[in-house]
Amino acid sequence: MFSQLTDMEEERGSRIRKAFSCYGIQRSVMKHLKTKDLKALRLVDKCWMESALLPLKETSFVTLNSPSSIQNYLQFLQDSDFSAIFSNYKIVIKQSEFDSAQEACDSFNLFWSICSSYVKEISIALPWTCTFPILECIYQTPPESMQLMKLTLSLDKIESSEDKWPEPEPIVQDKPVIPSQSSIPIPIINSLISLSLNVSIVLSTEKKVFPFTWTDFFLKFPNICHLSIHSDYASGHFYRIVNILMEYQMRLKTLKIGTRDQRLFSEDFLKKLVLLTNNQTEVLSLGFLPSVRHESGLDLMLSKSSTSLTHLSFLQYRTVNQATIISLTASDGNTFPNLRSLRITKELVPHLQFLCKMPKIRRLEIYRDSTIGQHDDLSNPVIRTRSLPVISTLQTLALEPFVPVEDVWKLVRWFPNLQRLQMKANDVIARIIFMKWKELRELYLVAEITRDNNDIVRSTLTDEGITGISRNVLMQQFGAHCEKIDPVANRSMPYIGDLTKLETCKLQVVPDYLTGLTDHSVHFGLANLPNLTSLTLVKSLVSPEAVELLRTQGVSVTVTMD
Repeated sequence: MFSQLTDMEEERGSRIRKAFSCYGIQRSVMKHLKTKDLKALRLVDKCWMESALLPLKETSFVTLNSPSSIQNYLQFLQDSDFSAIFSNYKIVIKQSEFDSAQEACDSFNLFWSICSSYVKEISIALPWTCTFPILECIYQTPPESMQLMKLTLSLDKIESSEDKWPEPEPIVQDKPVIPSQSSIPIPIINSLISLSLNVSIVLSTEKKVFPFTWTDFFLKFPNICHLSIHSDYASGHFYRIVNILMEYQMRLKTLKIGTRDQRLFSEDFLKKLVLLTNNQTEVLSLGFLPSVRHESGLDLMLSKSSTSLTHLSFLQYRTVNQATIISLTASDGNTFPNLRSLRITKELVPHLQFLCKMPKIRRLEIYRDSTIGQHDDLSNPVIRTRSLPVISTLQTLALEPFVPVEDVWKLVRWFPNLQRLQMKANDVIARIIFMKWKELRELYLVAEITRDNNDIVRSTLTDEGITGISRNVLMQQFGAHCEKIDPVANRSMPYIGDLTKLETCKLQVVPDYLTGLTDHSVHFGLANLPNLTSLTLVKSLVSPEAVELLRTQGVSVTVTMD
């Protein structure tokens, strides 16, 4: 009988192995695995390596940051007969790694000549003096040799004005060319749908930084529907790009604009942005906000895209912006039936009633205004909203400003189903989190900082808050004597071990033996989390022995003092 069972198990195992050896089944399964798991499965055998390589090539990025790294990668492709070529790349050109601008351009040209027909997404960070030849290389690529879908350009400053990194001669920007009057037709490439431009240099309107006009660019790549532009200075290029988009009536699904240039806080520019948004716009991110006198323009922009928006972000650079508050909270204003992610600054927090207009909201991020100092004003309540219906859909909450205890209780009532939380905390707030948000899978706590009578910086998130054991008991035992404390007998408060579903945790405190985090937090708190897989400790006083204890339990631990 036992022999028959053994034979049946072996036969069943053989059928399973045979089924999973099918290339199609392996590919179907691996599409749903994480990168870490795919890398492990490559080690099974050659067949599994080939199956795992396909999703890895589609989702992973190859970073090339030196001439040698580019040469080594190209040699690797030749050795593998190009079967292992990847689709996504990050190319970082730094003056410290390349001897000259010419070497940087030659290295990129070599890479592009071999890989251009395989590249789907590329991010290039380069000194702006290299922009001419590198973008010209991409721009002149024949349509049949390109399947590029996403392009990100980051133009950096030149640290020195050496002869090896010469600055291009200033050229007056060409006037837009009307398509019907163009003598040479521009070959169209339909694959590119996403363009991101990050500029960290001052670009005057007289300089032609790019080797072609923006008109030519959008004629060549007419299907761009995801546009992101971030710069503190390049107002001329903002205007030029927006004007061309309007001229060709391009309709954007994603519009992200970030700038501190005051010249863009104008009614004229806002009206142009309004024309670019429509009932298909899904992502809208404004890194600036117009003043209250332009309230109607902002309201119109939100009205046009309110039903289609899935992600909305307002990161302003002013201390107050009544226009946004009015646009989001007006009783007869916009509703956002499909909005899933909202990112705002703390000036909007007192008016959280607008969340009732977002029935599918899953992620809420609240940040400081960048013009406000690093310390929060605790004299005024953060949340003035007294009542709000339970929002059961919200799963992620990120709070940069400190929220007082009485407001944390409001958040607990309004958002009972959180799975990811990031906020400032003291011991009292930590206990509320451990007691009420039992579904948390990711937790990032930053200790609220205070100063004692001697002006010494202290942390308000301590061992007591993490362990639920009073400070007086903990102070009696140190190091090797920790095991003498009976946690069950001495624990009188909620502690981090109550979060039985927690998988990822990050704690940032002050390195202080009186008020920081020590081995006690490990022995009587973190070590009791059954599903913890990743822990980051910032400025803690946890010993290497305590860290090793967690690692023996299968926890990946990162300790940093930054």
